Amino acid sequence: MVRRMPVLPEGKSTSSQLVTNVIKLVGGTTVAQAFTIITAPIISRLYAPTYIGTTGLFVSIVLILNVFVCLRYEQAIMLPKDDGEAANLFALSILATLLMSSLTMLFASLGNNFIPRILNAPEIAPFLWLIPLAVLIQGIFLATSFWNSRTKRFGRLSIARVAASFSTSVIPIIMALVGYANATGLIISYLVGSAIFTSVLFGQVIIESMSRLRQEILATRILAVLKRYRKFPLLDTWGSLINTLSWQLPFIMLSIYFSQTDIGHYSMANRIILLPMTLIGNAIAQVFFQQASEARAVSGSITRTVEMVFQRLVAISLPIAIVLALFGPQLFIFVLGPQWEKAGLYAQILAPWMFFLFVSSPLSTIFAVLEKQEQILLVHIAILVSRAFSLIVGGSMGEIRIALLLWSVSGIIVYGALAVWNLRAAGAGWGFMLSIFIRYLPAGIGYAGVLLFSKFSLVSTWSLVLIAGGLTAIYYLWVISSDAGLMNYLRGFAERKAVK
Repeated sequence: MVRRMPVLPEGKSTSSQLVTNVIKLVGGTTVAQAFTIITAPIISRLYAPTYIGTTGLFVSIVLILNVFVCLRYEQAIMLPKDDGEAANLFALSILATLLMSSLTMLFASLGNNFIPRILNAPEIAPFLWLIPLAVLIQGIFLATSFWNSRTKRFGRLSIARVAASFSTSVIPIIMALVGYANATGLIISYLVGSAIFTSVLFGQVIIESMSRLRQEILATRILAVLKRYRKFPLLDTWGSLINTLSWQLPFIMLSIYFSQTDIGHYSMANRIILLPMTLIGNAIAQVFFQQASEARAVSGSITRTVEMVFQRLVAISLPIAIVLALFGPQLFIFVLGPQWEKAGLYAQILAPWMFFLFVSSPLSTIFAVLEKQEQILLVHIAILVSRAFSLIVGGSMGEIRIALLLWSVSGIIVYGALAVWNLRAAGAGWGFMLSIFIRYLPAGIGYAGVLLFSKFSLVSTWSLVLIAGGLTAIYYLWVISSDAGLMNYLRGFAERKAVK
């Protein structure tokens, strides 16, 4: 029997449904990130920046190779109306993962000598043999994650994230206590956490969907979807490679121009400023991709969905960017320890870029939904060129702060343009964009003004933290109270609790 993507039920608000699914993901992600936040001050005092830099370089290599691991067919799992077609895309993604991880093993073996030399990082050599294992784990995770998104198992994704975060937060502490307070301890923690995350998801899919997958998956149908969605490996792969290279470029190029300690400071700054993206942005992106695919299949229009998501992204990210831009070094010293002051300075430089990244990146799946991979390829090329230029100029001058400042400025320009492009591609008008600007600019100015006044009033660090926390709580209460979709969800949740 042919199964098809369900039509949105009458009376069911797309806004409320979006909020419900995002909260399911964010709930688990919040718990997961709580482990990271709680243990970060401990890990930052146990591990030197050099070891964190080596680990960041290892993860960057893995992420670059991950672009090819499923040949991007995992992205297509969300698109078919027919679940049988999606099941064959899932199988195709797993087969591609097995092939590409095997090729990665050959790459790691042949590159054992020249890769560390090119990267000016002999510290990475002992860990190259672990790269194929990491790629295998990540490939299975990608395919399984998109299958779970298609079947709307967002709660399952949350549970897996909690399990992975607990592992990657606790294992580094255990490794340090038993004498491995080095890159070995951090890389093993990364692999174990990824393996747990993937095993939980994959195991649940096998238990729940194995009978369906057996019925639907056929070699002839795999070949059919391989041909039907060939744009993904032929076009989307290269766009994603360019995008991933632009993301991982700092780890690669800073390694060439600067020390592993500098990479460690950048890695910590990057990790902190991307927490909002990890905590909320990725959850919104995942739910948005599912809802936009469904909305296009049902009504042919995704404009309303895009507008709702964009408004919430702006509202969420504004105070976070302001706090990092104003108090980066003080915040890092307060939370992570004095040795991370330089990382706080880097975060301060990168905070404006983070805001534009947060409001544009989750919506970029629009191009996959509309099957316009050619356009996003141009965007990825612009991002890569601008970032490479920034790092080359800063590296040639021997000044990492200039490199990061140029990186931030170019990111503001490119991601700002991408945000507009995303909205226009979805059919959103200029009037909508102007209304968002008018709505949140005064709030941002007032928020920053109070924080600046507090900063220059020479109050203590503890007082600044309390003032910023209280002001942020007031801001988010205003955001929640003015969000009809979120308020509907909260009222429905309270009613269900009252009935129980």
